Amino acid sequence: METNKTELLQEILKEFSTIFAPNDPNSEQQKKVFNTSEKVLRKLGEFHGLQQITQNKLDQFDNLIELLGAKMVQLNEIYKVIDNLTLFVEHVKKIVLKVEGRVNETKKANSRMNKIFGRKKKKASQTEKKSNKKERKRIGYRTNDLLQKYDLKIRKSEEEEEEEINENKKNEKPKEKKEEKKEEKENNQEKGKKEEKEEKEEKKEKEEKKEKVEEDKEKVEGEKKEKEVKQNEQNNQEKEKEKKEEIKEEKEIKEEK
Repeated sequence: METNKTELLQEILKEFSTIFAPNDPNSEQQKKVFNTSEKVLRKLGEFHGLQQITQNKLDQFDNLIELLGAKMVQLNEIYKVIDNLTLFVEHVKKIVLKVEGRVNETKKANSRMNKIFGRKKKKASQTEKKSNKKERKRIGYRTNDLLQKYDLKIRKSEEEEEEEINENKKNEKPKEKKEEKKEEKENNQEKGKKEEKEEKEEKKEKEEKKEKVEEDKEKVEGEKKEKEVKQNEQNNQEKEKEKKEEIKEEKEIKEEK
């Protein structure tokens, strides 16, 4: 390849020398032409080398573009999978939120029921403990006399316990009613607050709408006034023109006379 290039360069030099050759072959002008032609040919050779380098780079760039296209196809498949996963996660999130809401509602309901029935359970457990203690004491005695006396005591104690339970029930009912009333009051207060907020928001919206309507009206009225003023000015100008024309006509008539 290099030998072919040198041969081509020599041929081109000869052609240049023959074309631009003066009458004297050994003159300074011929030497200058030869030197300039050599420089031009060197530059052409360098340019040819740069062209080959750029061609190689372009080939490499084309290969990279093909690889990037294949990678983009793979990435599109991955993005599809990611989109499906995001949809699944959002669906699961909605279900979890619903379940959490139901759990919170059940907790609230259970807390209210525990407040109401917790005291009854405590009192019932206390009465059971007392009865178990008395039964154990009954087993310790074996004579009939003692058993009869003990039975009388048990009956009295049972009657007293029943009276206590009835009194406790009577006392618990108004307490439960009070708690229910408190809850109702709290709920009513919350509802009242919500209604007040809603009313305030509605009032604000109405006031804003009124202000907008008034502003629009003012704008329309201002535009109307401006139009009227412009029309009046135009009418006045036309009247003045007519008067001037009439005055001119009168002057012309007088001059003709």
